[in-house]
Parts: sequence; structure tokens; C-alpha cells
Amino acid sequence: MNYSNYLIESDHLTFPAVQKAINSLLLQGLDVRLTPVSRNRALIRRHILDAIEAQYNIDPWQYLQFNHLKFDKIESISDEDALALIAHKANAELDAQSNIVVPPVNGVQWHLANINAPQAWALLGGPDTIAWTCKVGQIDTGYTRHPALGFTGGASPWFDSAQCRNFYVPPPYSNHEEGQPTGEDPGSGPFWGHGTRIGATISGWHPGGDGGGNFYGCAPKVPHVIVRISNSVVINDQLPAFASALNYLVNTVKVDVVSLSMGIFPAYLSPAAKTAINNAYNKGVLFVCAGGQHVSSVVAPAKYGRTIAVGGTTSKDQVWAKASLGPEIDWSAPAADIRRATLDSAAGPFKYKDNGDGTSYATALSSGVAALWLTHRKAAIANAYTQPWMRIAAFKQIARSTARLPDPWGPGVAGTGILDAFAVLSAPLPPAAALLQEAAL
Repeated sequence: MNYSNYLIESDHLTFPAVQKAINSLLLQGLDVRLTPVSRNRALIRRHILDAIEAQYNIDPWQYLQFNHLKFDKIESISDEDALALIAHKANAELDAQSNIVVPPVNGVQWHLANINAPQAWALLGGPDTIAWTCKVGQIDTGYTRHPALGFTGGASPWFDSAQCRNFYVPPPYSNHEEGQPTGEDPGSGPFWGHGTRIGATISGWHPGGDGGGNFYGCAPKVPHVIVRISNSVVINDQLPAFASALNYLVNTVKVDVVSLSMGIFPAYLSPAAKTAINNAYNKGVLFVCAGGQHVSSVVAPAKYGRTIAVGGTTSKDQVWAKASLGPEIDWSAPAADIRRATLDSAAGPFKYKDNGDGTSYATALSSGVAALWLTHRKAAIANAYTQPWMRIAAFKQIARSTARLPDPWGPGVAGTGILDAFAVLSAPLPPAAALLQEAAL
């Protein structure tokens, strides 16, 4: 088995110190974050060890020991077991981790500046007054009435809570809370609040609300609907709910973009799920999917054609250490140290915090860029393409070809580079004859 994680155990080393030491041993360009799962155990990605071996031509564990990093136990671990450890980690046992706070750049959060979102907004007169001509759907854990989503009372001017729905069916004999038909997040399960955090990264807009600073999503105030399908971001047991949710957003709500920051691992899609993705593709809906993290291969549905698969990067333009890698990734976007809208409990208070991570955020940013592109180029897209699927192919081709490729990156790992919103909106549309239709799933 080709393991992608090692489980290391140490009673005398702190994991932040281990990270710092490994980082000092490697050339620039590689993110080396560990994932603590208990007080004395953490996961380290195999590609970090491979990089040490390639750089020094020595067994990586032996080299680390030479540099005073001796572990009590080292164990290769399967992706399935790694996910189980992460899902059941006892946060109260973990040593306090220092927050990595990346300062804003020119008045906006670094992740927005990194993809040139402000320059893209300027093309549409934004970020406060964009005249949106598209709608974004999101499949997630549900939503909360966070001010970042426009809720200052019972409703939001752009978040369409009336069309939100709940398709979640808890597994038999579980204690997972189904939630109300409205699609609101009931505040239970391992990933409650995820839909709010990711949703606000898409459509968020709260001038002055973030401690006096402005909070913006990538597509501020874009019309937005969230449907609930799970309490977790791993949705292996919710394939029927996923298919129903996607069909509802495409056929009933008639969205133009669907954002999915969830995944199935090992990668598998039911016939109904494949049919739903084919339907979205044939209707020209851009389906943006998280590539995943902590596992070696890209998760489903991102792994399959007719979707857009997004990987993750850091503020240093490194490939995020925990992101899944592979040729299926189309491009990457910021996925670590993200400032996001959140809340501490189901009852609030609503707030903003640093240290968000996951390809979920990269997916949200990419979904926002898709909405910006559809709005900015609406007339040109309608004139250029006779078939709905062509706008998906055009967006993928433009975004891939204009992505910013950092020097240390290798080919076919995290896509063609880091998404550049301004370059996407500024690029000419490819001719229809040059577009390739993806094979049906």
C-alpha cells in the first residue's frame, strides 16, 4: 500500500517545534505542517519525508534523528485510518497551537489579495455595488443567520433563505441531528458551522463588522442559496442526499454555480449522483469541488470529469501540506490561515476568526471567481457559445491558463497554479471550436 501519512509519537517534543525544525532543514517552497491528533501524536505527510530524502539522499527518519528529532514511535498509516483519527481527535488534549495570522494586504484579507479579487471587483464597480446576473448554490452543513451573510434581522438582502432546503437523512442508529426543513444548521455534529464559514467566503459582505474592519467574500452579495446534506464534510453515507440537493439547485433554484466543499473517500459516485452531475454539466452549471485533504488521492466528486477540482495553497504560495494532490486538480487557491466568519456555539455570538484551513476555502474562492466571470462576461458568453456546457469548458480553460505558477512548483501536482481572478475576467474567451466537451460520467 502506498501510504500518504505517517503517525509520529513523542512525549518529549512539541509538534510546533518539530514543524519549525523540519522547515529549517528543507529548501523554500514546501509547506511542512503537521496534524496533531492527540497530545503526543501527529500526522506528517509522506511527501515531506520524500522531499527530505530527495534533498539529502539519506533516509529521512535517520536524517531527522541526526538533527535531534527522535520520535518514540513511527507508523505508516492508511488514508482511512488517518481520516478516522482526525475525525475523532480530542481537541481538549491537544497542546495549544499558536495562531498563524497573516496581515491584510491593501485593506483586504490576504487570501483575497492573493488571487487579485479586488482588481476583479473593480472591473464590475465593486465590491459593494456589483450588479450580479448569476446565482450561486452551495451544498453543505446548512447555514446560520450570520451578519456576514447579510442577516441583520430576520432576512438577508442577497442570501435567499426561502429557497434553502434540508436533504440530510442521518444514518440509522446514529445520534446525528437531522435539522429543520429550512436547511439551517442545527449546531450539532463534528463540522457544524462549516456551511456558514464557507458560505461567507463566497458571498460575505459586512463593512466595518469585523472588529471595525471590512469583511468580504470573494463574490460580495452574490445571490446565494445553501442546502444541507450532512453534519460532516465526508459524505459517503449521503450520496442520495447529494444527488437530490444538486438536482434541486440546478433544476428548481436554477443556479449558475454550485460550490461543494465536501467529499467522498475512497472516490465513488452512485449512478444517481453521476446523473445529477451530468445534468448540471449539460445545463451549463459550473460545479466547483474541493480536492480534499489528509488523503493521497483527490476525493469525489472532484476526481471525476465534468467538475472543477480545486487544491490548496498558503500565503507563501506554497502547496498546502495537507491538500490532496494529483493530476485531477485544475488549479489551487488559498486554503490555510484564512480569516473567516464563524460562531462559537449554535446560539452565537457571531464573530470573525483567523486560522481557517481546508480546500473548502479554496473551493469557495473559486466559486466566487466563477460568479464574477459569469457576470462580467455575460453578454460575450451568450454570443460566443451555443451549448450550455461550453461556458464550463471556457471557464476551466481560462482559469487554468491564467493561473499564476510559483517557481518551486512541479507539474501535475496542484493544478496549473494559483487562481488569478483579475486575469480570468480580463482574458479573451476561447473560440467555441477550441472547446472540448467532457465525457459523460
